[in-house]
Amino acid sequence: MNLYKNFVFKQDSNNFMNQLPTVDKILKTIPLITLLILICSLVKNYIYYEYFGININEFISLSEFSLLFISEIKLYLIFIISLIIFLPFIFLKNFAQKNFGEKIFSFSLTKSFSIIFILVFPLRILRTIFTENDLLIIIEKCQQDLIFLFVTILLVINNDIKVIRKLYLFFCTISLIIFSITKAYVDIEKIKRNLPNYEVEFNYENYHVKTEKDYIYVGKTHEYIFIFNNSKKQTEIYKTGEIKNLKIKKTEVNRGYK
Repeated sequence: MNLYKNFVFKQDSNNFMNQLPTVDKILKTIPLITLLILICSLVKNYIYYEYFGININEFISLSEFSLLFISEIKLYLIFIISLIIFLPFIFLKNFAQKNFGEKIFSFSLTKSFSIIFILVFPLRILRTIFTENDLLIIIEKCQQDLIFLFVTILLVINNDIKVIRKLYLFFCTISLIIFSITKAYVDIEKIKRNLPNYEVEFNYENYHVKTEKDYIYVGKTHEYIFIFNNSKKQTEIYKTGEIKNLKIKKTEVNRGYK
């Protein structure tokens, strides 16, 4: 009898290992992930630069499109790392339920509590939207609650591992799209509050240009630098080929969002 149990356990272990993503499967998803990141980056940059009256497509070469995501590399790395970290827990949950009973990690004894717990996050998001006045704080809190909502759903539901894996990838995709869009509005709001990420200084023709209050660095491409004149509500565009002595300094952004 023990021999039979060991055989079944070993067989389930093999099935569990077979369900883990192989190198080939991971490699097949890389083009899709790359395309998703590129699309999200394009959307984010379009929304961001459009606010300042810039059609970014007119100022960027085709070779630069594939590098747009670099400025947001931290955001995308968070999702990639979370994908690698969280997926094993999904497989382990499925493996434990098959070998030690479906009640393991099933939350079946607290189903009502789990449903209520899931509903807490949408309510928290609504409360934040209607009670908080600061846009940056609203976005930050709603992003956190959205992540907790998705993770809680994945931990509570009981379904086939393939379904859970697809659902997790769907949540990651939706989150990445939402966070890319909200990141554009966060960056816009920071510029409006004179909280840029960088300061620049350079010589252009016979002028010395330096960013300061109400004269804010917005961004750059390979051939152009964009500076927003907040007092005149207009964006000035400089060709990098005619710029001399360019200096770029990273600023310390105030996390208080004042």
